[in-house]
Amino acid sequence: MEEFHIRNGEDSMSSFYDKVMKNDRLVQILRCFNCKKWNKLSAEKKISLFKEINKIINTFYPELGESKFGFANASNAELGSTIDDKFIINVEALVELDNHMELLATYLHELRHFYQNSSIELYNKTGVVHELFSQEELLKIRENNQISAMGNVQNYIINVPSLEVEYSIQPTEYDAEMFAMNFMNSLANKFYYDNIDKINCMTANYQFNEVLKVIKKNDNDIFDFKKMYYLNYEDYVKENKSTFETDKIFFDKYIKLVDDIDSLNINNIGILFEDCFWIRCSKEKKLSILEKYIDLLGYREFIKLKYDNNLLYVNDNGIDFNDSFDVLELLLDEMSDIDIANILSKSKDNNLSDFEKAIILNFASDENVVQKEQNPLFYSVQPYVLYKNRFIMEHINHVFESIDTMYGEKYNNFSKLDRFYKKYDSDTKIKKIEKLTGKKFKQIYKEMILNMTKTVRR
Repeated sequence: MEEFHIRNGEDSMSSFYDKVMKNDRLVQILRCFNCKKWNKLSAEKKISLFKEINKIINTFYPELGESKFGFANASNAELGSTIDDKFIINVEALVELDNHMELLATYLHELRHFYQNSSIELYNKTGVVHELFSQEELLKIRENNQISAMGNVQNYIINVPSLEVEYSIQPTEYDAEMFAMNFMNSLANKFYYDNIDKINCMTANYQFNEVLKVIKKNDNDIFDFKKMYYLNYEDYVKENKSTFETDKIFFDKYIKLVDDIDSLNINNIGILFEDCFWIRCSKEKKLSILEKYIDLLGYREFIKLKYDNNLLYVNDNGIDFNDSFDVLELLLDEMSDIDIANILSKSKDNNLSDFEKAIILNFASDENVVQKEQNPLFYSVQPYVLYKNRFIMEHINHVFESIDTMYGEKYNNFSKLDRFYKKYDSDTKIKKIEKLTGKKFKQIYKEMILNMTKTVRR
């Protein structure tokens, strides 16, 4: 497989890589980033390791200053991001399993953004090009990030649906991604990670190259961000309307649903959560679609929606409107909580199912509730979480089935559905537990319920 290196040459990553490999403690920490070791660590220990990594790396280039690094809860599925001059790792991702390579790559990606900003600041003040960059690349990144002459429009392309390719190949993001991927590939080869890790790492690099092969005509086309950038997403949609209408047959057939909310039913409303429809809807229209969806599922009495300060609020939880599946996830999570609260209110009912009794038992004592931070795998298979996960996956699958019907084939954005399977698919987690314990889940579940019963009787 052809390896794709950073545009400004391998030397910039090599300089950093050499400093890492010469630090014995850092090498020792990085050896923890494999499945067997990572999955046994608590979230607190993972935070401690990342903080130590960052502390050591901050000594490499004192002329660039110290990076501001931390952890925060993120409302979306991102593993990390840079906000103002601080980059963060999503603390919720630390309790997940098998995502060690992704988390380390995310840290490196965001670290590269810090190096970009600090090196540009150094260049602007002194004219010195830092060893981590070539002058050509640094100037392209600087132009990519600077405010236009108008004073209010940046050349930087924000990451929104249907701008994902443009976002990825602009100099700032392309450089950060290649820095992280090259380092991860070198690290995997150095430490002989298991085959799955190695394949994941190489696949991420390969997929990025495939995107470039499709889009890339020449460097000038890729980096002409003055042509690529639009003042806001709505302008982009207006200017590129034809790109959203490549299949006029299905589009003309279903676009009328956007203006005819009353005709929506549980089998066709999922279509409007697909990007080409969702982006066309005003905030008011999106609210109408969501309210209709809530009505169809029977939760109108329990869920209140409002739009305030650029956020959609589902009861008291706010979220950005841009990604329809982020919104769906929040809605379904809230609905599953309502169902569980309803089950708990019927604790004295003699007609409860065994599963409902198990959910009530799950909450009968604080000791019976497995915290995610303590044991992420067993957290996901306790009764109330099993219910939540299955509820969310059932309705998400139904939405995707609606979209499949529209296209006449499987929905082409597999990453959206895959995101839900990674987070909520109980069957996958059950298989992991069976492999880990050597027991069938039926036996594990029976023992779990027995232990909960004993705890309540004490």
